[in-house]
Amino acid sequence: MHKNGHRRTSRVERLSLLSCGSNNPNRPQALQLSCWEAQHGCEVFGRAGEVSRWVWARDVDATGAATPWRLTGRTACGAEPDDGPVLTAAIVAREFRRLDFARARVASDPTGRGELATLVNLQTYFRVEWPARGVRPGQAVTRRLLGHRVRLEPSAVWFDYSYGEGGGSGRTSSAGGRAPSGGVSHVYRDRGVRQVRVDTRYGGRFSVDGGAWQDVPGGVTVRGVSVPLHVYQARSVLVDEPCRRRSDIGCAGWSG
Repeated sequence: MHKNGHRRTSRVERLSLLSCGSNNPNRPQALQLSCWEAQHGCEVFGRAGEVSRWVWARDVDATGAATPWRLTGRTACGAEPDDGPVLTAAIVAREFRRLDFARARVASDPTGRGELATLVNLQTYFRVEWPARGVRPGQAVTRRLLGHRVRLEPSAVWFDYSYGEGGGSGRTSSAGGRAPSGGVSHVYRDRGVRQVRVDTRYGGRFSVDGGAWQDVPGGVTVRGVSVPLHVYQARSVLVDEPCRRRSDIGCAGWSG
């Protein structure tokens, strides 16, 4: 320091942030990565289509101690040679799409022993089950992007169940459920084996350096895991002997 107590400036650091009202590097928890002002701020300079950014600066002395960031009064449009990479919503969205999303599986009710199974002409209810592998809805993960701590949390926007007969539920927000109140069901008219699955549309939200949650632009559709569903034809059998085993024909537990 000088004798008068003022810090000797060793260098001046600069950075640029999108020109959104709450953006201030002294309060990184309020960082916004998209706003109307930034999207249209360069139009006054005849540079429509480019995002506008406020340029900030701070003094750093030889010991590494720095003053608070201050606005320089300069607005930058587009990329400039003296600016480093700036974290944007597009960068966050790209990282979001790279996540190892969980591939949902279908469970059914009724079901068989060790397999998915149902009966002809019986209302069959479906539901989503999540595997242990992959990032599933509500599971937050953290990434470091351009020096920022970015928290990503996916959510399920919709599901699309395929019944294995050329049709399905269409897009629905229902994760299904068990009989008789599950929101996704189907009736099979013929016996056989169907390949069923459920696809998931992931959306999500993100937070930068502990700041407020913001929506991730766009989303990702992830194809589910196909599993066989056995559709059996039930038949009635009269027997004149007592049930010695649950698996005997006509006895409780028989699944012929």
